[in-house]
Amino acid sequence: MSNKAKLFVLLTFAFSWSIVLIFKLSGLEWTGTTSLSVTLPFMFTPLLSAIIVRKGIYKEKKIFSEAVLIKPNRWFAAAWIIMPVLALATMAVSLLMPGISF
Repeated sequence: MSNKAKLFVLLTFAFSWSIVLIFKLSGLEWTGTTSLSVTLPFMFTPLLSAIIVRKGIYKEKKIFSEAVLIKPNRWFAAAWIIMPVLALATMAVSLLMPGISF
């Protein structure tokens, strides 16, 4: 693993665990609004780590490489179709079980 990757993983874990530690030490309960206020910043920790590593530490001009910019193809369409179909199929199967209603 390269030094950039190690630094990225280290920063991501540090930011993620910091958010969780602050939440736990605050004494708040894991309810709807509180959980949302914790999970939203939590999901952006990889992005923040990538920006810090590439722009802040290694002084690169681009944040993301061209490898991320893939031309759309038929698999993008398949991914967009398969996930809603699986969600609907899961709901249909669960509605067949006794005691479950929509």
